Amino acid sequence: MDWINVISSLKAAGLSLEEIAKEVDCSVSLLRALSRKARGKRLSYDVGRKLEYLYEKYRQPDAA
Repeated sequence: MDWINVISSLKAAGLSLEEIAKEVDCSVSLLRALSRKARGKRLSYDVGRKLEYLYEKYRQPDAA
């Protein structure tokens, strides 16, 4: 999963990094590091799954 895309999509949906961090139970600094590739793509399974769930929940449908 492309964490940069996931985090930027959630921010575009109106969520702040603080709100995302609270939802997925991680630190804001982790999200910042992921969003600028300062941290590798490896992260805990739980955080990854929660980010994927949030992404699916707030994902905007493609405009036709």
